[in-house]
Amino acid sequence: MPYISPEVVKEKRNELKKMFPEFKLSVTNSHYSKIQVSVMSGPLPFPDGEERYENEKYTDVNHFYIESHYKYNPEWKEILMKIKNVIGKEQRELVYDGDYGSVPTYYIGMSIGKWDKEYVQKSKK
Repeated sequence: MPYISPEVVKEKRNELKKMFPEFKLSVTNSHYSKIQVSVMSGPLPFPDGEERYENEKYTDVNHFYIESHYKYNPEWKEILMKIKNVIGKEQRELVYDGDYGSVPTYYIGMSIGKWDKEYVQKSKK
């Protein structure tokens, strides 16, 4: 069964805060099986995308496809890849199930903004 401890999430939160002081990040543990990172504010404009509504300021990030989904937003691609590398460092395959495929040691969730709180662009200091 996938599991990530609150202590590991706290360590990753502190590491990300040191790496990205100009961004406000929400790093939470969801049901002890998933680490969720949401970029809530920062100096970059909300990323462009064809699949989003014009005024939408929230999007889920599929961490398997950051390279291709953000190829036209290189600054976002770089930041999201760094976040993914930090939070996925200890993630391994826990078990392989013939019906459901690979089960990781814990799950990863990423987003820019949240469904109930949009991403806010702040000027650089």
